[in-house]
This record gives sequence, structure tokens and C-alpha cells, in this order.
Amino acid sequence: MRKIALLFTGVLLLFSIAPAKDWSAGYWMNQTLQSIVNTSQYATEVTGYGYNDGICVLGAFIQVGSSVSWVTNLEAGQSYMFIGAGNEAATDVDIKVTDSSGKILGADVKTDATPILSFSPSTTGLYTITLTLYSATTNCFCAMALLKQNGFNIPVTNLSQASERLLQFGATVDDTYGVRFHDYDNQWCLFGTVLDASQYITITNITMGDENHFLLARSDNNSQDIDLHLLDSDNNVLASDTALDDQPLIQYQTKSSQRYNLKIENYTSNGLSLIMAAILTN
Repeated sequence: MRKIALLFTGVLLLFSIAPAKDWSAGYWMNQTLQSIVNTSQYATEVTGYGYNDGICVLGAFIQVGSSVSWVTNLEAGQSYMFIGAGNEAATDVDIKVTDSSGKILGADVKTDATPILSFSPSTTGLYTITLTLYSATTNCFCAMALLKQNGFNIPVTNLSQASERLLQFGATVDDTYGVRFHDYDNQWCLFGTVLDASQYITITNITMGDENHFLLARSDNNSQDIDLHLLDSDNNVLASDTALDDQPLIQYQTKSSQRYNLKIENYTSNGLSLIMAAILTN
């Protein structure tokens, strides 16, 4: 298993995402990521926590009262920390962890918009982490970071670089096509991962419906070439952007009858690189 992670540090001045022009969807995403970092500053006073392997940042546009879940493998005896947040309209965001039978093993259901849940499983296996927008003045962009003790450290400036670039890229796509974040029920639209050169990760079981979609990614300063591949549920390639650059973009008309996989590939980089990918639609 590849060893990849990212540590949120307490130097908030380093994390400053530039406004994404007048793209409102990017504005709410920016607010939420800033909140994740602010909360993580406090949480990571417990030394040695860094991002989990695989997908370690998730974001979704959630309706008030609804939830979105992520199934991931967790190791027995390992200490994990899950941190959530919503944009300024969110008043209560909750996190819970359940096992394969649906039993709740841990939860943060306090009345606040920045839940923090520490969890150490007794057995290795698949667990479901659920983020709920319990209350808000309107539907919100919410996000979650997955950390683990003794995770791997990448400077917070890398997160700043990747997020700012993704926001600006999304704003450029919005200028041409007029886009918003993919917002189907129980579907994530933002994914963050740390990959070394020539590594890739595949996100499976994505539902996108009968809509025109835009899949895009940006990275920190370390990556020179990122590739994106949209796959069907059998991993057949439907569309790709393999140009020699670090800003891949796929436009594809999806179907409600299909489930999709998204492959993110760090084709060339100077070591580990934080990559953020988003699913947009118009």
C-alpha cells in the first residue's frame, strides 16, 4: 500500500485561497476549506496527525437535513481523526462512523458546524464515515478531512496552492460554460489526494445522471503533469485528458443508467504532490 498523507499545520497565514472571481460555488468551497484548516489547527495540537492514505479530503454540496457518506478501509489499533465543516450558512454539521452492519461506533453530534471525531477501530475493515448537514439557513458546501496518527506531512502551503489553482480553474470553466458543483444525493464532488510520481487513485461508484459534466484537477507546485480518466463501472475508458500539463479537463455527457469511476494520475512530479479534483455540471 502506498504511503500518502498530508498534515494540517497551525500556520493559518500560509493558507490563503484567492477569491475565485465571481464564481459563487467557488466562494462557498473556499469558505469551507478555510474552516477545515482553522479547526485542524486546534485538532493537530495532538502531534503526529496527518492525512490518511488514499482520498483524504472530500467535499459535497448538501441539502439541509441530508448526508453524504464515504466507505474506506481503516486499520485496527490505528488512531484516526475526522474533521468536518460547512460554509457560513451551516449551523450544525455532524460526523458519525458505522461498521458494515450499520452500527454506530463513534459520532460528533454537537450543535456546531465544525465536528471533530477521533476513532480507533478494533478490527481492520471497511467503515462508513457520514457527514450530515443537520441544520443551516440554506443548502451548503461541506467538506471533511481524514487524518491518522503518524500520517505523512506535506506543508500546508501545498494545500493552499492546489486549492487556489482548482478554484481559479473552476472559475475559468464557469466563465465559458456556467457551472456548479455536482450535487446529487449522497455524492461527493471534491476529492483531495496525495500521490507520488507515476501513482494514481481511482474513485468508484459515482452517479452523475443525464447531465453535461466537467471533471478537472489541479495540484500544488510539485506536479508537472496530471492526467484524468473517466471510466465506466467496468473500468473501460470513456474519456481522458492526457495532455502534458497540470490542469486536465474532461467534458462528458453522462447517463443516469451508468455508474462511473474517476482515475486521477500524477504522471510526472517532483515527489509527493497534493492533487485536488472536482466534478462540475451545468
